Amino acid sequence: MNRSPRSGNRRRTFALQHNEVDFMVLQYTCRDSSVITTLSTSCQQSNWKIAVGGGSYVIDLKLIVDTRLMGKPSVGVVCNGKNIFPPSGSDKAKLKEDLKWQCPFRGTIVGIGERNRFEYKPEHGGGDLWYPATVLAQREDGLFKVAACIPAGEGGVKEVEFPAIKQEFLREADGQKQQVCTPLRSLVLQVPMADPKNSTLSVDESTLMTHFFARPSPAPSKELGSSSLSGLLTPTRTLFRASRDGSQVTCELGHSQLSHFLSGQVNQIAQDISRERRNWRIQIGPFASHEIELERKYKSNKAVSLTVDGELLVESTAEDLESPDGLWQCNFHFYGEKFLDWEVFETSPSGSKLNTQAVVSEKRRYKHDCVVTCPVDPQTDFSDATLVIDGIEYLELPQTLRASEDIGLVLDVEALQGSYRLSVPIKVNMSPPSMLETALASLGVTGCGGSGRGSFCCGSAAPVQSQGEATVVPSGMEATLQDVLDMDVLFSPLSVNMNDFADDDSTPADLEKKDGHTALDAAAPSAQDAAAPSVEDEGTDQPEKIPVEETKKEEKQPLRQKNRDDNKKKCCIVQ
Repeated sequence: MNRSPRSGNRRRTFALQHNEVDFMVLQYTCRDSSVITTLSTSCQQSNWKIAVGGGSYVIDLKLIVDTRLMGKPSVGVVCNGKNIFPPSGSDKAKLKEDLKWQCPFRGTIVGIGERNRFEYKPEHGGGDLWYPATVLAQREDGLFKVAACIPAGEGGVKEVEFPAIKQEFLREADGQKQQVCTPLRSLVLQVPMADPKNSTLSVDESTLMTHFFARPSPAPSKELGSSSLSGLLTPTRTLFRASRDGSQVTCELGHSQLSHFLSGQVNQIAQDISRERRNWRIQIGPFASHEIELERKYKSNKAVSLTVDGELLVESTAEDLESPDGLWQCNFHFYGEKFLDWEVFETSPSGSKLNTQAVVSEKRRYKHDCVVTCPVDPQTDFSDATLVIDGIEYLELPQTLRASEDIGLVLDVEALQGSYRLSVPIKVNMSPPSMLETALASLGVTGCGGSGRGSFCCGSAAPVQSQGEATVVPSGMEATLQDVLDMDVLFSPLSVNMNDFADDDSTPADLEKKDGHTALDAAAPSAQDAAAPSVEDEGTDQPEKIPVEETKKEEKQPLRQKNRDDNKKKCCIVQ
């Protein structure tokens, strides 16, 4: 029951490293002196352990109400070991007015660090113009550090960083241009002065915390020292590998496990019944099993204890949970996350397939609603207790099948879509490799360790590596002579004759000397021309002889032929 307080106590806003401000009440107890012997007969103690933002923050709240004194009762409120009321001094004090304690939480927006995902409008003097912007960080006070592309005159653009921008001046760049809205929710404890035992803890003063009982699925591993009371989710994953042409997909799970993983169906395992205890075991999907136990621990108290996965979830009376008449009833949820990891070949912005691979993860959140009910009368046993999951009673749930050793699946994409309603995602690489790197990859070459990217080989040696040479060879192979020849063809301009490379080594003095010999040869006829008789003098019909100058060319090795004896080549092409 909510009351209008006359005074308030507000804590600073907690900034969560989580996109959603969700709450899970991991444990709730309401006990008196019959359970806690250190309490006086007129005392009542309530405890809440609450995980916020997927377990990124945990609140441990305790409320003590003592009505043994005549007149106004005394109250004590403690949060994570610090006194909320009274602020200092004793553990309890009398209320002079209604007490309201509020603890706000702010979540993190999606898209921080993604370039130009948002648009920014200047707060002063910018009119109604919006500019591409990147949110660099979210501050604890709810403001944002932003880098925006602002016009710089003469058609130029300048990127300017703004240290603190309000969310009102940011919006999504795509779609419907929705304004940025930071998730913000609050825990509110209200303690009425007239009746402190009727205190309430709610979310945003609208929903009671008794509606947020929950546990993570699967349960954290106790072998690793984890506890269900941490509130941290342990995602389950499965891996798909797509072929380069995208026509086939390989999955590490077999058909039965993959179907169960995708559906998340809840199965019954076994149950145990006794007069003071009732136990159920269930399975959620192929990788998560849980144990739910209901019992009465105290003969002198009407409180009922509900334990999930070995950790106490609720211990209270039916009145504390606002249960239906004659029944003790607790509603709680199993929360979990599962990931479909796709290992795919990347695509360039133009749609061409690349030789690089990336993993695209698809997150799916799930929730299963559970209702545990038993009679209030402590004289009755638990044979009439019931467990209902997602509206289905426990005995009507499917039986868990014995785990089969299914081999992995290899499917065409059409079969994957038709059988499991799954489609292979596309990963676009906005900075794909250069044309040269693509050509090298097509030859099975992995590149070398030079200092540039996508440049032609300059003939210099790459930095020395652990094996002595930076040799451009396929992984696990030696470079052969044919590999070197293929590299020469790849690096040589197609329009240049290989004989032209011999002239590139000539010095200016050599060129001058060569020009001189050419001029002399043109001015003086050859000796054979002077000695040969003319056609008219002979008076014969012999055919005319064309003078041919016999020259001896200097044999030079092409630039790309050096060091072939080693059958290896050094290169400075970088990734």
